[in-house]
Amino acid sequence: MPIMEQTERKSKRKEQLSPAAQTLMNEITQTKRSLDAARDYFEYVTDPELVSSCIFEMKALQLRYSHLLHLLREEMRTCQL
Repeated sequence: MPIMEQTERKSKRKEQLSPAAQTLMNEITQTKRSLDAARDYFEYVTDPELVSSCIFEMKALQLRYSHLLHLLREEMRTCQL
């Protein structure tokens, strides 16, 4: 499938989401970017304290990501009723 068609499909799906679901999607996207950045930084640091800090940050972001996905699933379920 061409990239343009994929992009159009994604934007149409996003337009169909409730405002709350769109907000959650934006939060999930931002959290995913932060998690990716934390993983990249973890690969770069060598100081033991920074390594520990990165581990705690990644764990917190993973928990936030999971929580936001749960909220989005619940929002999608209630919108379909």
